[in-house]
Amino acid sequence: MKKKLEGNTRQKILSSALELFNEKGISNTTIRKIAQHLNISSGNLNYHFKYKDEIIEILYFELIEKMKGRISALEGQQISLLLFHKTSKLKMNDMFEYRFFYRGLHKILSENEKIRNHYIQSKEERVYEFLFLCDYLQKEEIIRNPEFENEYINLYQRVMIILDNWINTYDLTNLSKEDGVLKFSKLIFETLYPYLTTKGKEDYFSISK
Repeated sequence: MKKKLEGNTRQKILSSALELFNEKGISNTTIRKIAQHLNISSGNLNYHFKYKDEIIEILYFELIEKMKGRISALEGQQISLLLFHKTSKLKMNDMFEYRFFYRGLHKILSENEKIRNHYIQSKEERVYEFLFLCDYLQKEEIIRNPEFENEYINLYQRVMIILDNWINTYDLTNLSKEDGVLKFSKLIFETLYPYLTTKGKEDYFSISK
């Protein structure tokens, strides 16, 4: 006999969907399978969510809010290479928790207009934040001034390429989550090295110990 969920039913459905999306992938996870995983009827689940896309959207924006919350917790700290390193690790931990999204990034963005529009807009906002960080680090003589037009915009794009794709590369390893986050956050941190001044390199090796 199917049972009714007690407590926050919507959140339990979302948590179960997240678990299945991460384990089985989006394509292999249906509304029916989510209901079976919770031992409830499909009708009960459909009362809260009509379509799988609706669940994917909510989980996506849940991830965004979680990332914003973690970054907000860093506000008030002095801008530095250490802050950049901390921020990258926090983002990657959250990305791992919602890793289904990055495994299916192209498919989701091509099929879901709401997520695609937000994702593109979010990328545009993040580049200005990154350039502000770079400008501050230049004034502090931690990174050098750009040597050609859009040099730091191009650096941002390289960082984002790694961030968007590290989960798929991680899946080909035998690393634990902790070791994976450490490895790929270090890879991102290393992208800054060619831009560091002598002072910046001292900070870099202090953080990398």
